[in-house]
Amino acid sequence: MHQALRIDEILQLIFDFCSDLPDTRPRWTYAQLARCCKTWTDPALDRLWRRMDGLGPLLALLPTMDDEPTVDVTPSFEAAAKRVRQILHTKSSTPSFRLPDGYGPNVFPNLEAATLSHSGCLIPHIWRTSERIQRVSVSLSFSRKETDAHIIAWNDAVARYLEKLRVCAPHFHCLQVRGSISDSLNATVASLSQLRSLTIQSSRFLTSNTLAAIATFPALRMLEVHADHIRGEEFEDCLSSLHPDDADAMSFPALEELTIRTSGLLLTVLLTRLPVGVMKKLHLDMVMDAHPRTDMKSVLELLAQKAAGSLRDLLLDDRTERDSLAAVADPNANAEDATSDAHSQRGYTLDDLAPLARVRQLRSFVLKDADLVDGDLEVLARWWPELERLELGANEDVCLSDHEHEHDEGTSQHGCKTRLSPAAYALVARSFRLLESLSLSAPPPRALEVTTFVAQVTSLAVGDARAMPGYTADAAPAVVDALLAIFPALKRLDSPDTEVIERFETALADSRT
Repeated sequence: MHQALRIDEILQLIFDFCSDLPDTRPRWTYAQLARCCKTWTDPALDRLWRRMDGLGPLLALLPTMDDEPTVDVTPSFEAAAKRVRQILHTKSSTPSFRLPDGYGPNVFPNLEAATLSHSGCLIPHIWRTSERIQRVSVSLSFSRKETDAHIIAWNDAVARYLEKLRVCAPHFHCLQVRGSISDSLNATVASLSQLRSLTIQSSRFLTSNTLAAIATFPALRMLEVHADHIRGEEFEDCLSSLHPDDADAMSFPALEELTIRTSGLLLTVLLTRLPVGVMKKLHLDMVMDAHPRTDMKSVLELLAQKAAGSLRDLLLDDRTERDSLAAVADPNANAEDATSDAHSQRGYTLDDLAPLARVRQLRSFVLKDADLVDGDLEVLARWWPELERLELGANEDVCLSDHEHEHDEGTSQHGCKTRLSPAAYALVARSFRLLESLSLSAPPPRALEVTTFVAQVTSLAVGDARAMPGYTADAAPAVVDALLAIFPALKRLDSPDTEVIERFETALADSRT
């Protein structure tokens, strides 16, 4: 054996390659490598047993003894159990026999991560608990019936499990919960103040009291939560009850990353309570509960006050229904006027985004509902000179520019309207010197442009080239040539037009030969 293959770093790279093999081949390969030589035995077996999907492989190492209530633990069973770091439980069924009384208290003493799904939440503690547990992921069903017996049983079991970890697992810091959560599980989550990372995707089941308790966690750095059902006033009252002597007490003292589904009022309360200079990443999935442009601009003003020097990553996805919002704002307006007002406010304008000019260190900006013109992009480049990722409009939207709508009476079989033109791509390439990823809803250009481009974009998503007047399938090569002239470092292209994608892949393959 070459001496290099005895170096652990090189050996781990080989094992990493094996882990990417399809189906069951990684486990078979690790087993073969473990038999190859003594030097590789332990590291290969560590990889083989590192993750378990259920108890079957481990139980196969125990002797088969029919009708025996207790089974002796074999050395191979004990050795394998010590290697397990991650386990997935999807079923509550456990062996009919018992392990010896002196064995335990946990089967997996070095377990670091446990995933519990549905009835797997009912698995006994001995098969999922360890003093070294760091991460827990729980998947519960979504049910409209709050009295569903299965959901309640799973919730109660998870609540007891987390309570046990809170006491016996000092390194437990990461929790993910998806599904309907009960009052008991809400209360348990509210007590886990040691968490540094928390994800709760539970639709309407998270309570205001629980969210307020989470806001006090001193070490929480990452939070992902569905909270659009929580009213801002109710959340503020819950926070005030936790700090009766300090109405302006800061919340989320260490929070750096927040992904939240929220209403406008709740977001305002939350931002008001944030400390200054801590937030680095903010992803907002919003349904505004008042006039969107006015309210959101004030929210962005507040965000700039709190995170002008720290924010690096911002995503804004506003799912507000414009028609219904206009009707609520003016109930006396007729339907035609309300619809006209809604269409006149198609998305966020440069003026709406103006407060973000203070966020000079922004690296990533994603806006799903943009209403910008070409010249606005130059302003954004001056605001955010360090920007590496820019997405304006969802790349799955297929849009026409204003010019094309003039010839199509404002409608098209291809989708929505954008005020960005094909010239926007070259403008971006000239303005953003550090940009690596770009997504615009404008149709791509077809004409080559000779100029100096500074952007080093490697990933690009474009609007539909078919939206341009007179476009035919044989125009795809011209589109690709124009894009490659603007973005010579391009490695990945997304487009609704398959002809453009196929032509790009051909051009990319030719450049490598």
